[in-house]
Amino acid sequence: MNAVRYLGPRRHLRHYEVLIENVLTHLNNRKKGLSTTARLAGGGTYLQEIASVLKTIICPRYGIRRAKPYHQDHDTTLDHFLSHCQDFLEKSGGIILIGIDGTYDHWTLIREVTDKRVLLYDSNQLQYFRRAHCCLPSDQRLTTHILLPTHTYFLWLG
Repeated sequence: MNAVRYLGPRRHLRHYEVLIENVLTHLNNRKKGLSTTARLAGGGTYLQEIASVLKTIICPRYGIRRAKPYHQDHDTTLDHFLSHCQDFLEKSGGIILIGIDGTYDHWTLIREVTDKRVLLYDSNQLQYFRRAHCCLPSDQRLTTHILLPTHTYFLWLG
């Protein structure tokens, strides 16, 4: 929802409420057992659920394109990854949806990358991560914010 809000025109709050209802209905229809709503309240959203929502609801409905350039790339470095993110953001006007571990086990959006910070667009009031406090899961020295390139979507209007 935050990606739709960031990339698209301003919409009335009711529009986003309906979008959330549609997403929850879609996810509940995919799973049997514990409802998605109950599970989300206690545990969060899985990568496959994010993928399904993007593919079936968000991208077709809002004209958003997506790429997952690091889906199979477990060997990238933090500098290469963030440089690619910075290049994409500057050229596309898009946003990056990323899974993070560490202090926060969370999905967030990257809106800008600078030499010192990764700036976020986040509904939990996270504003930025210092680059010095970021790492990848493969790094020898795990720090505060573990960025997950394999759980990253580049999103833009197409």
